[in-house]
Amino acid sequence: MWCMKASAYDDAFFRVATKVQMIGVLVITLGLPQLFHSIDEGRHLDNGLHVAAQAIGGEAHLGPTGRC
Repeated sequence: MWCMKASAYDDAFFRVATKVQMIGVLVITLGLPQLFHSIDEGRHLDNGLHVAAQAIGGEAHLGPTGRC
């Protein structure tokens, strides 16, 4: 995305990719209480939602980067 002109961002593909990245951030936010609760109880680190969010955000980031 840094390799394209500023006018190239007004594209449906980039809008969808940005929304998917925002969904990934929301999934990270939803997983924070679960993560800290597992730390408080001394159990294994329960970061399943964080891994899922990274997969969602990473896929949304690779698409626009591949268009450069």
